[in-house]
Amino acid sequence: MLAEVGAGPADDAARGPRTRLLKRNLVLIPIVRALNMCIIGQGVLNLFWEHTIGLDVQQMFYLQVLNSIALSVMEVPSGYLSDTWGRRNTLCLAAACKTISFGVYGVASSWLHCCVAELFLAGGYACWSGTANSILYETQAELGQRDQALNRESYAIFVSQGTEALAAIAGGLVASYVSLQAAVLVTVLPYALCFVLCVLLMEPQEGPKQAQEDDTLGFMGRLRATFARREVTQCMYPSLWLGASTYLAVWVHQLLYERNGLPLPLFGVAWGALNMAVAVASLLSPFFHRQFGLYRTQFGLGLWGMGCWMVMGWWWSPWAVIAGCALNLQRGINGPMFTTHLNHLLTTEQRATIQSCYSLLFRLLFCLLAVGVGWIAKSASLGTACITAGAVTGSAVSLTALYLLRCSSTSPSESTDGGLLTDEQPAPEAASEEEMGAVPTPSP
Repeated sequence: MLAEVGAGPADDAARGPRTRLLKRNLVLIPIVRALNMCIIGQGVLNLFWEHTIGLDVQQMFYLQVLNSIALSVMEVPSGYLSDTWGRRNTLCLAAACKTISFGVYGVASSWLHCCVAELFLAGGYACWSGTANSILYETQAELGQRDQALNRESYAIFVSQGTEALAAIAGGLVASYVSLQAAVLVTVLPYALCFVLCVLLMEPQEGPKQAQEDDTLGFMGRLRATFARREVTQCMYPSLWLGASTYLAVWVHQLLYERNGLPLPLFGVAWGALNMAVAVASLLSPFFHRQFGLYRTQFGLGLWGMGCWMVMGWWWSPWAVIAGCALNLQRGINGPMFTTHLNHLLTTEQRATIQSCYSLLFRLLFCLLAVGVGWIAKSASLGTACITAGAVTGSAVSLTALYLLRCSSTSPSESTDGGLLTDEQPAPEAASEEEMGAVPTPSP
């Protein structure tokens, strides 16, 4: 809370301008996140690789594997950078890297040029990962509005995904009437504006500069202590597979459109529909959390995603985009509730680092799945690859969610499937040195 016991008039006077700047954060952060998702060339990027650069399906997956490996290397260092250098500075670096990436893509003519662009893009994603969520959550915490975190996270995702949908439509039009490369190059503009707005953000006082002076664990000690907490590690399992499912689909959708005979001018519209599905579903996330809790919702989303993948693999029709939109509902529903749940469980000093560790695990999982799906698509068919991806990811999501739901129901005092914390229920402290020895496992 802003008000502190014993604060004098001078403190109150000094706090006024800061409060206004923090409230400005609540306006700027959704805009910044929307600009980050304003990837105008995203909806035709696969076609750009195929027709402008000349890549085949396997090379496209290798390019994404390179991106994921680079992200895997940079994820944890970028999280530590955010926790020490500052949220605002790290977001500025992320926007700069993405601006350079699409600038390189705008003049690319070979697979090596694409590799350079993907490396810069990976750096941007790594710096952005966890930091954008952390600065929003910590701004609300300093303003005493932690209990509104899920609603604001849902709204921020709605705005950013809606922006990505409109950007995809614009990208399809630019690709149709100008060129594929122009659609990719123009993406530089929103990222440049994103950089400018990131500079205007206020660093929350609950941010990285507020590490406790009497901390004896050190950075790695706090990291180990956090992962030793069962409620932190447990909640990541289903979301890792949910994320892998929807991220795999990102690089399959456009190939399915081409296979199913969707006209090029409609690629942007179809991509926009996919993102609008995420946007609308994100607004439903608080409702699903209140009604079913985290793990019950994830169990249902796993089965839902499996069915959507099956339909995408079997249905040879331009209307199969409907199945893709249905698949994206799981990302919109799960994203806000999982992110907010994890933020509530973490302390400020390692919030971005832990989220980067989560992203690292997700990227490694994607690398393994992408290589397998790419091989199946090349040696068998794209439809077979979709069916396999759905069976693997859907089963993993539902089984892990069901297992964790059973664990939480048998140990009510340790349940992490209940309501979200509020200002009256502060985030738990990191484990002590005595608790760092071994990571406990869920009771059967």
